[in-house]
Amino acid sequence: MKIGLELSYACGKQVRGIGVYCKGLVTSLTTLYPDHEFHLFSNRCDDFIDSFNNHENIHIHVLDYPYPLYEQFFLPLYVRKLYLDVFHWTGNTKSLFFRCADNEVLTVHDLIFYEKSIFRFLREKDYGSVYRAIIFNRLNLKKFSRIFVSKYSLKVFLDKFDHDDGNIVIYSGPGQGKGGCELKNFSSSKIKDTVKNKRYIFAFGSIAKRKNTKLLIDSYLNVNIQNKPILLIVGINDISYFIDDNRLQSSVDLARKGVYLFGYARDSDIERLYSFCDFFIFPSLSEGFGLPVLEAHAHQKPVIASNVTSIPELAAPGSLLFDPEKGEELTHCIIKQIDRQNNHKSAIDFSKWLENFTWDLCSEKTFKYYENILHLDTKVSR
Repeated sequence: MKIGLELSYACGKQVRGIGVYCKGLVTSLTTLYPDHEFHLFSNRCDDFIDSFNNHENIHIHVLDYPYPLYEQFFLPLYVRKLYLDVFHWTGNTKSLFFRCADNEVLTVHDLIFYEKSIFRFLREKDYGSVYRAIIFNRLNLKKFSRIFVSKYSLKVFLDKFDHDDGNIVIYSGPGQGKGGCELKNFSSSKIKDTVKNKRYIFAFGSIAKRKNTKLLIDSYLNVNIQNKPILLIVGINDISYFIDDNRLQSSVDLARKGVYLFGYARDSDIERLYSFCDFFIFPSLSEGFGLPVLEAHAHQKPVIASNVTSIPELAAPGSLLFDPEKGEELTHCIIKQIDRQNNHKSAIDFSKWLENFTWDLCSEKTFKYYENILHLDTKVSR
């Protein structure tokens, strides 16, 4: 079988979300199915794409164009000449105007762009969601098959569109979870100095309202426990957004209250932050697939998470879930989890739960889906 995969989201300095999915899927697919021919496409090159160059059955194609032009015009016109059996659009959108192959598959990660108006995305400078909303609304859904990363994403799709055929839910694996790292090896000296000899709670943050970071900070500040772990949040590029004049005057004041905000963190530092935290908090209001929940479990860490959208599908039994609109519920969960930690009641082995979320399982189901589209039957090469 000749299979094409679009992998632009897998390239770049900060690869999260869709990019993690692209990396995990193509790595596992090309390992499990070496007897098949793979064509990998991107509009930029990096070390990840280059790592496939020495495989006889894998062909790299880099088309250096701005992403919208690349996706909508140059990529499909180029790919059509290769006569692929299946082409997999891995990143939520595809070309409106041209087909890459007779059999196309689109992975739908989320439909968050339907939760609010395009004008609100423009105000928040979330131009990616604006682009996805414009493209997805105009796709001919009868012309391609769809993989959804969660039951929630499929439900949102079916509520919006009357297209029940050609849909399947396939869970992915965690992006982090190697373990075995050492605390002293942080590449960021600021993060290293912050967590040195301290217990801490780990979370990701953003100025995007759906990430709910303001509620997380406020809920933590309402935890009245002596010697509580500090709260460390990465992904905050604009600290001033979280400074409330009624309670906090500066980031220094925030740090005095136990909240430390950092911007971009390398994958190696995120790995260590997962490994040495007391527990992980994921307060998001909406997620197509809450990857960090699985990553925390892969590091054998308990999770406090919101009880909406796809997140309950991923949180292991025993996780503390809360209404993300109610800060007092999150405060209560933090107190309860700290009590569990202090009384050594939080030691849970998440390995069994994670068997439902592996890259091998994801790639096997994806390849089987390709076969079903082509009406083929091929066994996995081990």
